[in-house]
Amino acid sequence: ISPERSAEYWLPILEGADYQQGFPQTHTELHQLLTASVDKLLRVNDFLIDGNTINEDIEEFYVSYIRQTTFGYQKISFGCLGGGDGEFRLDVYLCLRPPESYIKPIMIASEIKYPTNGMLLNVAVILSENKEDVVMINNWESFEQLLLILENSVLKWANIAQNLKGMDALLNGNVDEKMRQYVHHHKYMPYVLIIARLTNNPNFEQLTISLAPEKNKNFWLANPIPYTMTWPKLVQYLREEVKPII
Repeated sequence: ISPERSAEYWLPILEGADYQQGFPQTHTELHQLLTASVDKLLRVNDFLIDGNTINEDIEEFYVSYIRQTTFGYQKISFGCLGGGDGEFRLDVYLCLRPPESYIKPIMIASEIKYPTNGMLLNVAVILSENKEDVVMINNWESFEQLLLILENSVLKWANIAQNLKGMDALLNGNVDEKMRQYVHHHKYMPYVLIIARLTNNPNFEQLTISLAPEKNKNFWLANPIPYTMTWPKLVQYLREEVKPII
């Protein structure tokens, strides 16, 4: 394997000079290429670097960007464990975290364990037809596809969900069918229903049925009380105690 190439090496390549030469062969080179590529795009959208670590010993890196919104904060993260000879498995996540003041009291009252990290959405699972949980990067074409996913899907979702109404549109509306199907059949269904109630979504009552555990056999919550008991408590509490705020 040739010596590691720095971010300065990749920048002219990204600008079009000899673009097909020397695709990254190590996780360190991919880290340099990735940060050189996404930093400008994310900063233009007000995301700031939040984490940037690399471990040479176990061939691992993690890069994350964060921004504050009018309804909590958002984080976009990239992680790679291992890699070499130009084959990489990249974890890409979008995290949507509404303010705890809205979500946590409802979860506690309903006896649902509160997911403290918000909704951690796996981009690969949402978009891939076969539900792959990582993005495979092994040549310039696959890397370019990653950048297109970031710009056309991840940032699109994030920009829509910057406020409460937009978050409801993303989770319960017609913004992206793949996103809606993902969150409507996932452990974040309580979040989805709470957001619908807070926005006075006209489909709230329908969602109490379609999102119920009985309708979703894969629904799972790390909760000592069976979710079949906590879901009715959540629905009742939202109906009787929670008033829409918009």
